[in-house]
Amino acid sequence: MDRLFAARQASLLLAFVLAAATSCGGNETGEWQLPDPQTVTEWFGEDTEASLDGNVLEIRGEMDPDHIRRGGTLWIRSGPYFYLFNVHVEQLLRDYPDLAAIRARTFDARGNELARALLHRSELSEIRWNEALARASLAQAEGTENPRLVERLVQFGEDHTEFDYRRGE
Repeated sequence: MDRLFAARQASLLLAFVLAAATSCGGNETGEWQLPDPQTVTEWFGEDTEASLDGNVLEIRGEMDPDHIRRGGTLWIRSGPYFYLFNVHVEQLLRDYPDLAAIRARTFDARGNELARALLHRSELSEIRWNEALARASLAQAEGTENPRLVERLVQFGEDHTEFDYRRGE
């Protein structure tokens, strides 16, 4: 009786492991389903470039020197969050379940990295996404006149991403 029970448990365990192995990472061919970096680049404009590093999408953007000069440290720190807290990024994470995270990196005109932030796919609930989009929209529309809105975006970003600021800390 114990042998029969052990054999059934072993069979169930093996079936579970095989099912898990075949259901992870991709479609029927076992390939990840990931977005086209060129399409992502087009969404963000000419000073932006997107690429894939495994199943992490990286968005690289150049910050306007005028924004850096006028906004200083605060604008440098906010750069990645304008890329991450975006309706396109939210949709990418919905449409591509194999996409593990999105990293945004910002650079100055000479190619020096200013800031980076990594947003994991499961970090934001629907409510938090709505908050992120609202903060980014307000900061973009009214941040020059009211820098506190940009500061709130940065604080929210720091609470929900892995971040690093290369300059202006």
